[in-house]
Amino acid sequence: MYKIIRKSDGRIQRIAESSLIAKDIGPSAITDATDFYKQETAPYDVIYYIRTGELHLTIDGKSIHLGEGDVCIIDKNTEYELRGTARFILMKKPAFGSLF
Repeated sequence: MYKIIRKSDGRIQRIAESSLIAKDIGPSAITDATDFYKQETAPYDVIYYIRTGELHLTIDGKSIHLGEGDVCIIDKNTEYELRGTARFILMKKPAFGSLF
């Protein structure tokens, strides 16, 4: 399962001064990626927030374009493929993936 939130549908808010969104969502990782490619079955819930650029998500047989300001939430155990050139923030839930 997954959910896409388009920039036009969302509202940007500052949540906290720290890099933690909530105690069960881990610190964010900001990634600048050129020709980024990832194919996995998510071992934990993941959230991608696209700051700039474009990523193309393939999930459940669908191809979805993600652009600046879009958010993609992918549930644990969902197979997906992501590719493109973008600056994005990646968050994991639980906080440190499957380590704990």
